[in-house]
Amino acid sequence: MELTLLADAFYFLLLVAPFAFAYWIIGLLWDYIREYYWLQWYFGNNYITLEIKLPKEQLKTPLAMELVFNALWEPGDSNGWKETWLNLNTLPITSFEVASIGGSIHFFFWVPDKFKPRVESHIYAQFPQAEVIEIPDYTRMIDFNMDTHKIMGFDYSLTSDDPIPIRTYKMLGLDKTAKEEEKIDPITQTIEVMASIGPNENMWWQVVTRPHKTKYKKSLTTKERIKKAWNDTNPLQLFYDEYKNWDLKVAEVVDKIYEKYEPKDEEAKKKFNRSSVILTPQDNDLVKMVTENASRIGYEVGMRTIYFARKEHFDGRQPANMGSMFKAYGGGTPYNNFKPAFVAAANDKWWEPGHAKSVDEIKKLMYPDYAGRRYFNMHGTVGHGFYKNQYKQFVLSTEELATLYHFPGSVSQTPTFERIGSATAEAPANLPIGAAPGNLPM
Repeated sequence: MELTLLADAFYFLLLVAPFAFAYWIIGLLWDYIREYYWLQWYFGNNYITLEIKLPKEQLKTPLAMELVFNALWEPGDSNGWKETWLNLNTLPITSFEVASIGGSIHFFFWVPDKFKPRVESHIYAQFPQAEVIEIPDYTRMIDFNMDTHKIMGFDYSLTSDDPIPIRTYKMLGLDKTAKEEEKIDPITQTIEVMASIGPNENMWWQVVTRPHKTKYKKSLTTKERIKKAWNDTNPLQLFYDEYKNWDLKVAEVVDKIYEKYEPKDEEAKKKFNRSSVILTPQDNDLVKMVTENASRIGYEVGMRTIYFARKEHFDGRQPANMGSMFKAYGGGTPYNNFKPAFVAAANDKWWEPGHAKSVDEIKKLMYPDYAGRRYFNMHGTVGHGFYKNQYKQFVLSTEELATLYHFPGSVSQTPTFERIGSATAEAPANLPIGAAPGNLPM
């Protein structure tokens, strides 16, 4: 009897194995096809780097930067045949960056060249005394080499669900005119940490963004993909994850809040009515914050920082400082906040091209990932091509994004802050220039 069962099981495996192998091969080839078309679109965009030089007196509130982000939000053309049939995401990618080069602070926008007139017009509209200068990409001006340099970096994710906002500039009262010395601006802490490095060190921060179009990605298990493909009578669904409406994500957060007030008795649950619930002031404020935050224009965001220097100048204390420099954006419960994580988890999936097996291999990717502004790929997930980590991008409203990234006022007294009055060179004057690494991606 046992031999018969084993023989049947073996026969079943032999029968199923070719189909399983075919499923794996087709899925891999499908990903390569989609990757080809996505890279064709990606490299077809000509990106430029713009440095924003600020006046010595910058008195505008973060509202000015929110208006800039609102103006730069562009849905793009995501309804072509490639986007529909290959399930590609071709929304425009931009990156808002701060680079501390030897302790000198610089603000950069990395955008498609077609965005340059728009960036200039809206920056000058909100910051008339600023200067917008197109420069060579500063990441290509350093001869970075793992044999001579040490590097550490972090990706950042949110501590709670996306719809729950961080403590925004309006909540901090930064939308109101006040004396500079009375302002409490969280970006000041970030700038001060970045400016504290030595003259031979670099600490860079980038916020890679893409317009958010009311949907978020949910990764599906193989079982869920098969069920979805069967229900939709579409075998291609076997290779896709699921995209849900953003309103459902907001509803999930609100549901979690009300679940605390539901009676445990099954009969009482049937009669439970949310309209009769009296929320605590904290929960009531949270529901209001979530719904208001979700009603604004949003960006999908991938955020990372890197710190590097030649081995003889690398300061082992700086990575810890870098990991904690965004804590000021939170305010405890119920606000969201940013948490650092090692840039990527070791990926032992040998069948995925570009897999990383060790921390050292991952560190080798940190600089190219930053220089390539790698975060969003054809799937809309973290990573570029087949290199992915376990941290997903998150969604920030323009109010949150403007809180995170804006030009600080005179409250930031950092002596190395680059403001107008210094020479406007083609590239930051203290940038250590060398041959651009040949293996850097776009």
